[in-house]
Amino acid sequence: MHRNQHWSLVSIAAPLALLLATSARGATACDEADFAAQARVLHESLAALGARSASVTFTNGAVPKGASFQIRSDGEAVTVTAATSTGAAHAAATLLRRARIDGDSARWAAFESSDGPDCAYRSFMVDMGRNPHGPQALHQVVDMLWFYRANVLHLHLTDDQLISWPSRAFPKLHQERSGWTLDDFIALEEYASARGIMIVPELDVPGHSTILRREYPDVFGETPTDLARLPEAQKGVETLIDEMLAVFDSTAYVHVGGDEAYGVPEELQRDFIN
Repeated sequence: MHRNQHWSLVSIAAPLALLLATSARGATACDEADFAAQARVLHESLAALGARSASVTFTNGAVPKGASFQIRSDGEAVTVTAATSTGAAHAAATLLRRARIDGDSARWAAFESSDGPDCAYRSFMVDMGRNPHGPQALHQVVDMLWFYRANVLHLHLTDDQLISWPSRAFPKLHQERSGWTLDDFIALEEYASARGIMIVPELDVPGHSTILRREYPDVFGETPTDLARLPEAQKGVETLIDEMLAVFDSTAYVHVGGDEAYGVPEELQRDFIN
């Protein structure tokens, strides 16, 4: 299947009537509330291909060592077992890859599959600090990462040219041309989490901090060295990070850029980052 077809499989919104097919018609079912979002995502994607029903059941349980999911299909019904919502999301992507649309139903040949990643961190970065990339584009990126079973979307949210983060504490930082609101980011986090994608936000400091220092010199100082040195700047950076983590609540990480901080003494930068 060609790459441009991959995009069409997962980026078309399906009508709700297709997503809520009843179990009597063989709709995707879910034994655990934790996996309801992953079952819904699979249903949406199959519905976009014309399938009104699919006999798939998601269950929470043990999987073979080294695997994140196990799929069993007898040619009629499919059972997905996963121990985490990420594993369930990867299983859903696997089923989408292998689905055959027969009339208005999705079907699978008889098979068994247990799979897991060789690398725990499989990331893709989008630079939102130089050029705008709007919500629609980012949703498509999440779809692509889910389909290929990557698990991290790194958002470079700030730079000298543009700050895409709509800070409430420091509203002058945000530029409308970024195309983002706080609600947009909240929706993106929900969309990505359902697909097993962890969003890692990046605040690039003390270098690449022109906009922070231009708009709020009383907080972030006038130079990158000021930003790394001043207690008020440290508090400001912590406030911005707290704002990001309140939205991207599934992440285990936040990225503080640290690159190209020209003129900032090494020890000062190290102390600031740590």
